[in-house]
Amino acid sequence: MKKIPLLFLSLLLVCSGLIQAEDSVSLSADNPAIRYVGLFTEDFKSSWTGSQIDVRFQGPSASVRLEVQAGKQVAFAVVVDGVAQLLIADAETKIYPVAEGLDPEVMHELILFRRSEAYFGVVKFEGFEFPAGTTVEKSADPSRRMLVIGDSITCGYGNMADDVSEGNTLKNENAWMAYAPLTARHFDADLVMLCWSGRGLYRNRSIQGDTEGTLPKLFDAILPGQASPLWDHSAYVPDVVVINLGTNDSTDRNGEKPTLSKEDYVNCYQDFIRRIRVTAPESTVFLTLGPMNNAPITLDWLEAAAAPFENVHPFLYKPLNGAEDIGGHYHPSLIKHEKMSEELIREINAQGLWQE
Repeated sequence: MKKIPLLFLSLLLVCSGLIQAEDSVSLSADNPAIRYVGLFTEDFKSSWTGSQIDVRFQGPSASVRLEVQAGKQVAFAVVVDGVAQLLIADAETKIYPVAEGLDPEVMHELILFRRSEAYFGVVKFEGFEFPAGTTVEKSADPSRRMLVIGDSITCGYGNMADDVSEGNTLKNENAWMAYAPLTARHFDADLVMLCWSGRGLYRNRSIQGDTEGTLPKLFDAILPGQASPLWDHSAYVPDVVVINLGTNDSTDRNGEKPTLSKEDYVNCYQDFIRRIRVTAPESTVFLTLGPMNNAPITLDWLEAAAAPFENVHPFLYKPLNGAEDIGGHYHPSLIKHEKMSEELIREINAQGLWQE
């Protein structure tokens, strides 16, 4: 067999993003073996809930290199062969062991999934590190795609809280176990999540500046809160779009805000659907709401929003019912998220989509 010159082999490894030293294999963030799901900048920064990075590898262990925004901490689900563990990354640390003691003869799947929401900070992904001799390959791309847009409910706010009085924390907000990812995994679909606590469709929960930074106004942002760069929506065309917005719109903050107008809400919804349909004209859209208190919004408001469109389906999640449904600050618990996922799966199946 003809020998490959050492210099030429080294150049091949560097150009592919794979650098093998005596004791490690490093994958740079631009390596084609790494799969991204969600919104990332050209230099691999992200902040939306559910931003996901996948790789398959044959080896005994793995580490990830991350750069976290100064003064911030961000929580991830590290999922190895289907088993999820919590990783809290901070600005002080760069390299995090994420898998150890694995069978080196077996191909393993590693998923890094952001489980805390955007306001916790921006993270730059810088690559993976493996022991020498590790081989890597890209995870398969599912044929199905979902886009889910929502507020704190969709983010999984406080779904692991031990008491209703708990606010949202890095440890008790677990988007990996929220209704949207549960549904996506049921259907083996990719998922992009655009969600942020306190935000609404027409207006936010806040009193001052409540129409600034609503989800339709963040819809184009790769890093919400920053005017640029903008997301190329044509790069991810969803088959199914689920919107769960209105809980924050509906509140009047005990009379400090005017009662929400049906006309304002419905008109804003219709404008948003038209925007989505520009790049996803064949998508099936679900206008959902719940399971928290949403008065004065009712199902007929969603039906009015859906009326001008084909293949747009409104429904309400069943309200919270009993202590087992309630997490932090009266948000859905893990148990309730499972129930919501079951409801959403039924609605998707009812439209003849993705039959199992």
